[in-house]
Amino acid sequence: MKGKNIFTESEIEQLKVLIRQRVQADSSSQNNIRNKMRRIGFYGQNDYGIKNCQVSDLERLIKFGKIKVIGIKNINTTKKEIFESSKTPTKIRPNTNMVGGRKNSDEHYVISLCDEVLGLTASRQHRFDFLQGDTGTKLRVDAYYKELNLVIEYHELQHTKETPFFDKRITASGISRGEQRRLYDQRRAAVLPQHGIKLVIINYTDFGHTKKLNRNYNKDLKIVKDILKRNNINAL
Repeated sequence: MKGKNIFTESEIEQLKVLIRQRVQADSSSQNNIRNKMRRIGFYGQNDYGIKNCQVSDLERLIKFGKIKVIGIKNINTTKKEIFESSKTPTKIRPNTNMVGGRKNSDEHYVISLCDEVLGLTASRQHRFDFLQGDTGTKLRVDAYYKELNLVIEYHELQHTKETPFFDKRITASGISRGEQRRLYDQRRAAVLPQHGIKLVIINYTDFGHTKKLNRNYNKDLKIVKDILKRNNINAL
């Protein structure tokens, strides 16, 4: 095997984005995208005999056990297995872009669409030294694209409407969770531009839904494209 057959959940998401990009790219761009896939460890034709790999092909490999997908909590215990699956093993580190069950969230879904539109992979749950909460903890942003000096935040229901069960909880800084969320949203909006970083907020209402998204891929991808275009954000 030239590549590997064990991937993290985040790597699989990245591969799906790259596969969709490659399918739509012209021939001059396809080699570059294919090289990105190989850097992740996926050699579709060499290892699995698949030409012009589609997302459905990748999912089929996973379904029939040709490819194993692991979560962060399993990475340390499966290092040896990952090393043995590759002729040129590399050091495996937990991918900090994934936090808990975030991979199934609407936020993760929307940022994956942004990755696809921009042709880049965001640093998810990124922290800046200059962006801090009241107790000195570095605040996270949903997605940071260093190449574009761009932060994208996805605002779910709780960012615009009260959720009493969660919002009434008191935080370490002595204010309610709902008040803290509003304060930190305002802080991101104020501080990021001071450091030359553009902030784009995508709201759940942009997709015409309440609470959870229906996840119509083609429709949602167009919505994300339109939002980024309105904000003068273009891929490199």
